[in-house]
Amino acid sequence: MVVDFRRVRGDPPHLNINGSAVEIVQSTKFLSIHITENLTWSLNTSSIAKKTQQRLYFLRRLRKPHLPPPILTMFYRGTVESILSSCIIAWFGNSNASDRKTLQRIVRTTEEIIEVSLPSVTDIHTTRCTRKARSIMKDPTHPSHGLFSLLPSGRRWDYSPLLNGLCLVCPMLYKGPVMMEVSGSLGETVSMSCSPQTVCALRESVVKLMCSYSGTVNPQQSFWFSQKQSANWRNEDDPEDLALDSDYAGRVSSNHTGFGSTLTITDLRETDSGDYHLMIITGGGEKDYSSAVRLTVSDLQVTMSRVTQTELRTTCSTSCSVTPEPSYLWYKDGRYVEGSTRQRFLFSSSVPYSVSCSAATHSSEVRSSSVCVFGEDCWNVSYSDRRLCVLEGSSVDVLCIYSHPSTHTVTEVFWYYSDPNGKLKDLKVEERFAGRVEFLGDKKGNCSLRMRDVRKSDSGEYRFRFITKTAGGEFSGTPGVVLKVTDLQVRASPSSPPEGQTVTLTCTSTCTLPNNPTYIWYKNGEPVTNKPTKSNKLYLESASSEELHQYSCALGDRGQNDTTATPTPTTPSYTTLNPNTGRQHSDVVKLVAVAVSVPLTVILVTGSVWMCFVIKRKRTAGGGVDVQASKPGDDTYTALNPVTMSSDYDTLT
Repeated sequence: MVVDFRRVRGDPPHLNINGSAVEIVQSTKFLSIHITENLTWSLNTSSIAKKTQQRLYFLRRLRKPHLPPPILTMFYRGTVESILSSCIIAWFGNSNASDRKTLQRIVRTTEEIIEVSLPSVTDIHTTRCTRKARSIMKDPTHPSHGLFSLLPSGRRWDYSPLLNGLCLVCPMLYKGPVMMEVSGSLGETVSMSCSPQTVCALRESVVKLMCSYSGTVNPQQSFWFSQKQSANWRNEDDPEDLALDSDYAGRVSSNHTGFGSTLTITDLRETDSGDYHLMIITGGGEKDYSSAVRLTVSDLQVTMSRVTQTELRTTCSTSCSVTPEPSYLWYKDGRYVEGSTRQRFLFSSSVPYSVSCSAATHSSEVRSSSVCVFGEDCWNVSYSDRRLCVLEGSSVDVLCIYSHPSTHTVTEVFWYYSDPNGKLKDLKVEERFAGRVEFLGDKKGNCSLRMRDVRKSDSGEYRFRFITKTAGGEFSGTPGVVLKVTDLQVRASPSSPPEGQTVTLTCTSTCTLPNNPTYIWYKNGEPVTNKPTKSNKLYLESASSEELHQYSCALGDRGQNDTTATPTPTTPSYTTLNPNTGRQHSDVVKLVAVAVSVPLTVILVTGSVWMCFVIKRKRTAGGGVDVQASKPGDDTYTALNPVTMSSDYDTLT
């Protein structure tokens, strides 16, 4: 194989070894890597994709008998990820965008099969390069050790040869978070370290990620970010504060001190899995960030293995090792089983019942979904989502199914919430829910609920309960569904921008709204179309404090285009944000849109008078126009089948 990048390529000379001519080929395979004469990696990518697709077939077959995600993940790492990562530091950095999308598509397909968040191919490459770089720095005999020369201080490394493009093996290495000690402006230095670097946490729990820094530099600003959220940034190479991301709204907070920072994420979900970094901005505007803290969020599941015909060994399993190790409890038909404090427990019976487990750490307790054992007819209530975030004034459907022994007949069903005294409050007879709740289920297994015109006071935990004819035939679905009702507010960062500085306005909520809603911005009641936006953020190149108060935001209609959707904006509110501390100021300026409301009222009155005049003329002319008013009982929701509703109804309408 001849590699020749000259503009004018001549015929290569003939090469003979022991009288035999050496054949010239366009590609060759070395250590499982396909190398081509033009040094591109499309052929190598195609080979890897073909191998992994063959193995994904077996992964799909393993999924059919409902094997638990930890086993499927182990199979993926051993048969698919091992192929994706084979010699990845030698070729991935020089692959083109099309090849990377092809490989990442394999990872996304696997995530859909096993329903677990997995590290991207870029994350795998960064991790391998980081590991290799540290190994080279520790090995003076390595040929590339000279690329990591010590500075005169003897404490820090000079990475300039790599930054100048001398590293051909890992050209993407220092786009990743490898530098542990860096040089700032005016001779300032800062050393950053994060511990632990790998964290496993349970879904719906709370996690704290910590990084510390030391040195002579005094950071002017610091925030946390995650590269996996780059699609929500204005510039994918310029990280933005995680606290401004709509995917983490109401769930993240950071505590910055003079020597470090702690990121707290609540109500964890599996999509939160990924790498997190602490960004520090010095007085000179230079940006440095820490090494990655890898977070893996695992669901809690009950796995079973049959011991005998009447005995089952159950395990409260996770896809990673939770640290610190939680304490476990087991439940039978929703009731705590005495003495069940271990991760594994032996159940025995000849009749069906439901089993669930919980894992408790110092910060929270997480409960698994219930599963039926020794049969399918057991006492159980299953909610499609146990955490719901809804915009104030909208509607929400709580999807739910239930089961019971076939010998029982259901006589009464209702939803309730618990008051501070522990009394069960049936929503149907509560005055504050009058006309706003509708039971969509039946007495055969569907227990879905609809709530209209939700209010902030509706926030809380709701549970479904059913009663049968048989004595003792009562069951409640615990834990229930936690509903959070939020409004929208506008935050500005920085709060007092100097002239000419870019200002970021963020449309925030107190909880994370589902299904990636569309955000629409307004200035003095008119849609903003000439300013750059990204997700829930609006970017202003320059704006005064007075001008910032003229902006408001709203959620758009998912069934319309962003440019044509014209929902009524929420009552505009403005909250300033301190960029140094990330803390919200207490002063909230409520904007009273008098200049917009008065002309709007005049237009509506004029339009109504004109419509009455037109209708009267048509009737006089004998047109016989019938104007039918909608009946008070009509509701567009009644045409929907609750059984076939998708999760989109968990958001607002």
